[in-house]
Amino acid sequence: MTDGMMSDLVMATKDMAVGIVKGTGAVAMSMTDAVSDTVVKAMEGAGNVATTATSTIADVVHGAFAGVMEAGGDAMQATTDVVSGVVKGVAKVSGDVAMAAHDVVHDVVMGGGQAGADVGQVALKAVHGAVTATRGVGGDVAGVTKMAVEGAIKGAGEISEEALTAVKDVLVTGVEGAKDVIDAMK
Repeated sequence: MTDGMMSDLVMATKDMAVGIVKGTGAVAMSMTDAVSDTVVKAMEGAGNVATTATSTIADVVHGAFAGVMEAGGDAMQATTDVVSGVVKGVAKVSGDVAMAAHDVVHDVVMGGGQAGADVGQVALKAVHGAVTATRGVGGDVAGVTKMAVEGAIKGAGEISEEALTAVKDVLVTGVEGAKDVIDAMK
């Protein structure tokens, strides 16, 4: 996607991510905090939080990863930071944290697959980021784990059968309770 085709939210998030990775300007916060603040501002400004959450999350994920990649940042660390930031941001505006975890993990896994990354590791980092952030905000860890695993599986399944197998294998061994979630999806 060219800069001319990106939404204002994607561009703002991309610029923020480039600034953080490069350490330029007056950026003095972590990627997690910056993504969280971006989600809060976008969702509060949109009015109807329920209908805008999915598109807001997709735009923030796209912009953050575009910025990290442009600046030569660590995509795996960005995975954890972006997912954590989205979950924290949604929690601040009293959104559905479990559904946000599903959506952001799905989007991150899809993006990782499109970028040629190891989707198993991307999924693992994303699910761990969602769970850790949920613990930090006092949310329903079991519910978020379930939804994040489902989001990872859905995203991997949309990439390829090979990606789906890789993600299932990594999640079963790396995320407590993932095997039960995956078995229930069959």
